[in-house]
This record gives sequence, structure tokens and C-alpha cells, in this order.
Amino acid sequence: MGSSKSLMIALALFAGLLAGAMAEDPYLFYEWNVTYGTLYPLGVPKPGILINGQFPGPVINCTSNNNIVVNVFNHLDEPFLLTWAGIQQRKNSWQDGTLGTMCPIQPGKNYTYKFQVKDQIGSYLYFPTTELHRASGGIGMLQVHSRDLIPVPFDRPAEEFAVVLGDWYNKDHVALKSILDSGRSIGRPDGIHINGKSNHVGESAVEAHTLATVEAGKTYRFRVCNAGLRLSVNFRIQNHTMKLVELEGSHTVQNVYDSLDLHVGQCLSVLVTADQKPSNYYFVVSSRFSKQVFTTLAVLSYKDGFGHAESTLPSPPPENEQKSIAWSMNQFRSFRWNLTASAARPNPQGSYHYGKINITRTIRVVNSRAQVNGKLRFGINGVSHVDSETPLKLAEYYGVSNKVFTYDLVKDEPTNVDKLVVAPSVINATFRNFVEIIFENREKTIQTWHLDGYSFFAVAIEPGRWTPEKRKNYNLLDAVSRHTIQVYPNSWAAVMTTLDNAGMWNLRSDMLERSYLGQQMYVSVLSPELSLRDEYNMPPTQQICGIVQNLPMPAPYTKRGIGKTNSDLIHKQNSTTKTKNIPTLGNFSTPNGDCKPQATRARATTTHYRTTTAPPTSSQSLASPHPPPYSRVLSCRLLETQYEYQPEYALSLNISKLRGISNTEKGRYSPKPSPELISVDTAQLEAISSLLFPDVSVAFSNLGWGTKFITTGDPRERIATTGK
Repeated sequence: MGSSKSLMIALALFAGLLAGAMAEDPYLFYEWNVTYGTLYPLGVPKPGILINGQFPGPVINCTSNNNIVVNVFNHLDEPFLLTWAGIQQRKNSWQDGTLGTMCPIQPGKNYTYKFQVKDQIGSYLYFPTTELHRASGGIGMLQVHSRDLIPVPFDRPAEEFAVVLGDWYNKDHVALKSILDSGRSIGRPDGIHINGKSNHVGESAVEAHTLATVEAGKTYRFRVCNAGLRLSVNFRIQNHTMKLVELEGSHTVQNVYDSLDLHVGQCLSVLVTADQKPSNYYFVVSSRFSKQVFTTLAVLSYKDGFGHAESTLPSPPPENEQKSIAWSMNQFRSFRWNLTASAARPNPQGSYHYGKINITRTIRVVNSRAQVNGKLRFGINGVSHVDSETPLKLAEYYGVSNKVFTYDLVKDEPTNVDKLVVAPSVINATFRNFVEIIFENREKTIQTWHLDGYSFFAVAIEPGRWTPEKRKNYNLLDAVSRHTIQVYPNSWAAVMTTLDNAGMWNLRSDMLERSYLGQQMYVSVLSPELSLRDEYNMPPTQQICGIVQNLPMPAPYTKRGIGKTNSDLIHKQNSTTKTKNIPTLGNFSTPNGDCKPQATRARATTTHYRTTTAPPTSSQSLASPHPPPYSRVLSCRLLETQYEYQPEYALSLNISKLRGISNTEKGRYSPKPSPELISVDTAQLEAISSLLFPDVSVAFSNLGWGTKFITTGDPRERIATTGK
């Protein structure tokens, strides 16, 4: 009987591990070669940056929860880095691709990005963050589709078209950088392109620039992104209307528009039905809120159609400054979250009632421009950010942040915003706080802001200055969850978000000139427990640069996931968070009697690798020079006088009878309240197992690359292995 029970337990363990391994989300692999090439977006040759010989770059076409692996080879003669704007990089700011989180890829070298589009759908941009490379190319689109089991609130379109558009400078990034470094503005752009081309009415080339070929009676999806550096645009299609269905990763109420404003860094999806006489029709893009209006065209061509597109273009929105802003602001207010539609998850978007959550912190962000030592700079609340040689995330991780930056130079309430301090800018933020961010634009030009790592609810945009009384005008029901927000001249915008994604995240102006000259900062969000539940460990393949290159390995995270002892990793907890004392594993009772402390010390020596990194090759030493990973943490509960192993979310590891979950209810989340938690590492679990089941031998330390026992953050994440 005993041996039979032991066999069943061993089989359950093995089945759980196998099930987890089989359940891992699919991987998509890409190899990108970044090179120089000559581009002609406005008909003028310009040295540009190509990815696999393309501009715009390759489209990443994926599905929610896919793992994306992109091996980037830098064939330029200067460092290069890509960011994936809007991809939240859950628990993984190591892959965010900003200079505050990553070392750039050196010339002649390569780096492999690995990230997951976790619980996201929608249309997104990627682009370079080094120097002014974005002005010369290296841009493209990510299309994240819903999983097949998740209903989409519209019929499958006949085809999808990726449209990357935006302003363009005929000067290359080297010349533009030289202008900014000299203290001057780069001024207005030279025109607008659509997928790397620009045409005008009457030009013979315009008919050859076919953006999309459609069949009469069918409906198509256009994913449109503004990848420009400065200008907001408006786009429209001759004789066709557009139904907005997705905005920056959220399904929207499906309103119909004749034209749509799209600000720098923003993406959206529209459905267009080919319901006109088969012919050619212009896709028109024009600039907004600029003294000089730029217009460019492409062609929507019907299959078997004939004739040229009519020369009369659809009318743009009002161009008078006051009417133009009012028109655009009203259009923003018409964008509403589709409360009944599912996004990446099966539950409706509207099941998250953000409007009922208490605000724990308000941060007012005021942008400004000023002269510093005779040169133009931009800033936030009186601080103009400058990138450091050592990425901020690395400095924090290695415990040397005090040698690289000072926390909280930017205050929650702005004071003298016109006098700028030039320094790396990082603010503290408390993990899982619900914050309100007010963007206040006191200048005469429109702004666009982006926050990495999160989406936020854009609850209001209004003219004038913000005051707390303005909260009565917030949309607390169906504001769209998104990652960028425009702020009109002499206006403000309010957004709300939960800081539930640990890491170092960039808050920046999407106007390249402004972000390059300091209008950005970083938000440091650290989990008090510092465990794999909340943040991934630094990948073993992560590039190391700056002052941390030759530093010794920092102290490891504790086995119970409480975190490092250095002040950098607990800097915000000292003032805002009371860390609970987690009891050590000592004497406790089991069905077999008292557990002795000496039975808990059997530390495995095997080096463990995270599930988000590749396994070491045979030529690699396991003695990595990088900091050790977060300890593998298993959650156990102290139940009265009996110590039972109970996973937070049980799949099939029925080591003992689980409280609230019978053996036939595997995978079902226990509705019982959680007693006090104790974190136990793999060696401790082995000791517990040997005490509970002395006739079963289980070697947890022999589990290989990618092993993950438990994830305590999302009830739908399962325990057992997720690797190979």
C-alpha cells in the first residue's frame, strides 16, 4: 500500500512537470540584420537604417502570450538598441530596450531579445532608442492577435494591412544630432511618408504606390501607426468611412469616422469596407497643428477596378488653431473602451473597475524648455534627464545607484519648472500603488507622452491648468486603456494606472527632439519581496557596461524571496513599505512528528536558469559572472500545527491533501483565504518531502533549465515546468 501511494505521488509530480512543459506558449524566432542603406521617402536620397534590407522593417505577426525571440546583428558603425513601445514586458524591464535598462549593441556584435507579449493584443511600434537613429529608420510594427479561444468583437477581416507613417527629415540622424548637440532645434520636418513613400496629386508615381488592393464587398483591417518625430497627423480614405475597433491594445466602442487624428507614437486599427465602385481611391495623410501643412497620398486600389483616383481630396479637419484643437479634443472624448469585449483574456474588459480604486499618489508632470549653458534643453518638473554610461537598472541591481543617479529629483508637485537641472532622473514608486499622473502642457506646441511597462486609463483632457476639482470631470467608466496620451497646447491630461509591473520604466516625450534633450525620466518600481513572482532575474546573456563591468557579483536574493540587503533594492521600502517578518523554517509539526532544523539545510549546488533565457551551451561555464537569479520560491502554508505543502494554484502536484482542493479538483483555484505564507527553496522542499513521505525520493535540484514550480501572481499561470 505504501509503495503504491509513493508511486502515485511520484507519477503525479512527473505528470505535473510534463504538463507544464507541454503547456508553454509558442516561440517565434527572428534574425535581424541592421545595416545602412539609401532611402528616398520624400524623393531625396538619404542614408538610412534598414532591418533585413527593409524600411519600414519586418512586421512581427504574433498571438497573445507568444514568446518573441529576436536576434539583432548590428552592422552599423555605432551602438544600436531597439525598444518595443507598448509591449509591457511583464516582470522583464531587462528587455525593454531603453538606455536606462540595457547596454546598447556594439558595432559588429549581436544581442538576442526574448520577451513575451503577455496578456496583450493590438498594434505596436518598435524603433531605435540610441542617438537619433529613429530619424533614419529602423522602425516597424508588431501585430498581436487574439488567441483563437478568445472572441473578437468583429468578424475576421479579409486581410490586414500594416501602415507605418509619419514626418520625415531629409537630413540624416548624424546631421540632426549635430544640430541638437550644438544647442539648436532641428526645426520642422520636410514632409510625411506612408510606408516609406510620399506622393502628391498629379504625380505619376502616386498610382504606382498601392497601399492596399481590395475586393468589392469585403472588409479589411488597417493597422496604422504614427512613427514620426514631431507632427501629429490626420488620415482619411477617399469616399470611404473607417470603423475604429482597436486603440493601443484595447478594443474600442466601434464608432465610425471620416478621418482620424493620430499623434506621435500612437497606433490604432480601423475596419474599412470596400463598398464603392471598383476604382482607385486616395489614402490621404496630412499634418496637424503645424504652420506649414504637409500632405501625402497612397492608393487604395480595387481588384478589377479601372480609372484614376479623383483629384478632389477629402476635406481635412478644421485648420484654425482653436477649432482644430477643439475638434481633436472632442474626437479623443469619443474614444471609449468596449466594456463587453474580451481583449487578451476571456473576461470582458469592463470587468476591471478602475474608477472605483482609491488613488494613492498623484504625480503632476509639467514639461518645459530652457537654455542651459547657452544650449536648448527640455525637462520635467525642472529636471532634464541625461543618459548615463551605466544603465540605471544595472546600477540599481548592482547596488551602485548612488554613483550613477539620485532618486526623486523630480517631485510630485512641480515648482520652478523653467530652471533646469541636468542629471539622470529616476523617481521611486511603490509596487501595486494606484497612481494618478497629470500631464500639464504650458507650452504652445502639442505634446505626446508614453509610459513603458504599463497601460493607463486616459480619463480626461481639458484646456487650462489642472486642479483637484477637475476630477469630477474624469471618465471613470469607459476610458480607453492605452500607453500614450497627447496633451494639447495650454492643456492638461490625466491618466490612472496600477504600478503592478516591477522594473525600471521609461516615461518620455514621444517627440524625439524633446526626449533626446531631456524630456524623460524613469520610474523605479520594486517589489518588496523581490521574488520571481514579481520580477524576472537579469538574463545570463545580458550585456554589461559602465561602472558595473568589473564589479563582483552582488549579494543574491534571499532564498525566501525577501530580496537583497543593499540599500538600492530596498530604498523605497524604508519610507513607504513595512516589510513583514517572514518566519524561518524551523521546528514545526508534521504527520510524522517534529521537524528538526538540521533537516532543512541541504542546499543544491546546481546553477538554475530562468525560463526566459536560453540554456547554457556546452562551451559556457555555469559559473556566470552575472548576479545570481532570484531563488526558486515555493509557497507553503502554516496550517494550525501541521506543515503541509500547498501550492498557491494547484495543478497536479498533490503531495498531500490540499486544503480546499481535493484530488479530483486539480487546477482549480482554492477559494479559501490564504493563511500566513512561508517561502521555501528547493532544498527545503526536499527536506519537507522526505519528512512527509519518507519512502519517496524526490530530487528537486535535478530539475533542468526552465523549471518553474509556481507563479503566485496570476491564478491562470500553472505550476510545474514551463521550460524544456
